[in-house]
Amino acid sequence: RQGCQAERRYCQEILRRASAMGTMAVELLCEGKSNRVVGYKEGEFVDFDIQEALSMSKDLDPYLFHITHKLTTR
Repeated sequence: RQGCQAERRYCQEILRRASAMGTMAVELLCEGKSNRVVGYKEGEFVDFDIQEALSMSKDLDPYLFHITHKLTTR
């Protein structure tokens, strides 16, 4: 049961971050900026040129992968 609560809190945080990134994406579009990628890096929401973002190395959070798999395979 305690594990379920931890997973629920983690999922809620992911949803909060996703909402904030969506908001930031809309704000960038309203500012006339396009071809941007919004992300969360080192505790901050950031945006990058899409080509720069595609060339970056990306790390995969094993726990996030586990939760995503769990939520999408039911």
